[in-house]
Amino acid sequence: MDRRQYQPVVDVGGTSPNDRFVPEIRVLDVFVSALGTEPRRLARLQALSSLVSDLRPEVIHSYSLYTNIIARWVARDTAAIPIEAVQRSFISERRHKTLLRKLSAR
Repeated sequence: MDRRQYQPVVDVGGTSPNDRFVPEIRVLDVFVSALGTEPRRLARLQALSSLVSDLRPEVIHSYSLYTNIIARWVARDTAAIPIEAVQRSFISERRHKTLLRKLSAR
């Protein structure tokens, strides 16, 4: 990755800036944000929206059903492309038709 052009930022989303993968991310010289320290979910969502507004990223990557919905929400009024991952097999997801799966899968 060309670091002159791209400066990745990772929000751990949890309640601690010392979550499980943070040391491995920091070794890569990637800034780690801990917006999850806000006590209320709405406050965390607003903080992430503010971070996205300030940084104006090209891509917002998420990795679970819950974070996929959040990524799509904070990207809605920006030029950022939300890239969503699902941690299950595609066939398993197709068998379980849920609202969250429909919101998350594209």
